[in-house]
Amino acid sequence: MNRGPSVWQPAVVVLLVLLILLSLYSALTVSSYQGQLSSLQNQNFAQQQEVIGLQNAVGLLQSRVALLLREVAVLLPPVTDFYIQSACVSSTDDCGGSAYSIYLIDNGTTSVPRDYSVYFGFNDTTRKTFIGFNETLPTSMGPGQGFQITSPAWPSSADAASKLSPGDAVVVGVLVGGFEATLAVTVLTCYSSTTTRVITNFTVSTFTQTQTMMSCY
Repeated sequence: MNRGPSVWQPAVVVLLVLLILLSLYSALTVSSYQGQLSSLQNQNFAQQQEVIGLQNAVGLLQSRVALLLREVAVLLPPVTDFYIQSACVSSTDDCGGSAYSIYLIDNGTTSVPRDYSVYFGFNDTTRKTFIGFNETLPTSMGPGQGFQITSPAWPSSADAASKLSPGDAVVVGVLVGGFEATLAVTVLTCYSSTTTRVITNFTVSTFTQTQTMMSCY
């Protein structure tokens, strides 16, 4: 007796087709993941190369800065010792027509050339304010020599009118070539007084003379 096709044959065929499709999908998925992994690895390598390039650039910049500092140190040697002999500080121009007047003495063995950059600091301990700025030396300074630094007005950025007040206790600091000297002073307090006199001359005529005096301390 002949038997017809088995009922299991279609199921086996479907199962084989599903296995083939699953294998193809798995192969495609793995290939896609491998492509993404390869792309990420390439990106990581490129970023590492960029980091190395930046590190090399930073190292080159640091070496150039170090070289520049050595050249500056040779051209402009630091002062080994100096002090502030006297200082006058005012909120306007009461220091003999100047906003500030500082007299420095080079007490070391190193000379500083003209136009050398000097840092000035004025620490108002009364009002808890600070003024700081750079200026250049008006003249060269040699061992045992002294010179005066004055200015008719404060730098516009100092805002001295709101930071200094007559009678305030101020510590003046001067930084030259890595060496700093300080001196405590008081912001000048100025008063004006008017005197009127009646003067009689030999012709018995009289006239009035008025004189205004300004005193600061």
